[in-house]
Amino acid sequence: MRTTTAPRVTAGAALVLALPLALVLAPAQALLRTTPTDADGEPVPLSIAEAVPDDAGSLLPDSLTTTTGHLPQAGGSAGTSSDPDAESDTDGGTPAGSDMVGENVLRELGEVAGLADDAGNPMFEMVVQSIETTDSCPSRIDETFAPVNGRFLVVELTAAMADAAGADRDDPENVFVPTAADFFRVLDADGVEQPGTLTEASWSCYATDELISPSIVPGQTDSGYVVLDVTGEHGTLIYDPTGTDTGWAWEY
Repeated sequence: MRTTTAPRVTAGAALVLALPLALVLAPAQALLRTTPTDADGEPVPLSIAEAVPDDAGSLLPDSLTTTTGHLPQAGGSAGTSSDPDAESDTDGGTPAGSDMVGENVLRELGEVAGLADDAGNPMFEMVVQSIETTDSCPSRIDETFAPVNGRFLVVELTAAMADAAGADRDDPENVFVPTAADFFRVLDADGVEQPGTLTEASWSCYATDELISPSIVPGQTDSGYVVLDVTGEHGTLIYDPTGTDTGWAWEY
């Protein structure tokens, strides 16, 4: 299931994990061509929710998308429907995908989530195609591990960044968005954040070329797995690369 349009960025992964959080966030802010400032002229981080125009085009391959901009539902996955006409069970019939989990935007499986510049041009997009829990996974090392917390959470996703994302920077080689497991967290069925979802057991799951690249750079599209170690079969997955609780969320 591996698809990629650029070399994997293994060096970038080490950079993401080693840099202070403020530096890791800089590439994501660079995708937003204009950043609001406060009264003192200091940059104000723009949340993912504010950065997504509803009518933005897609960076994702045509073979993955439908005319509605949604991806087909992956077989056997758990979670909400990818039907664009589906409504949530919230009061008032709010269309699915517009709800919030804290300050994180709730997305359906197969629904495009993305960042755009001030002209509405898509700069970064992510689609979670499936989320499943399992008590085992194929190991990329000789030893096979059982999940420490009870279940492996296996997330299949695709991410893409536009070539133009680094065009107006002096250091385009340093523009990337992190997609490693470290930047995902999980709420349990009661909405309580689960600690310890990154374990040796979850790290061992799947061959390296089956995992999504730990960072996405301009011009790259990549698909693969992220694996976490969780306590139950139901909950909420959150991708929050800025660490400010303004990311995207998917229920499973």
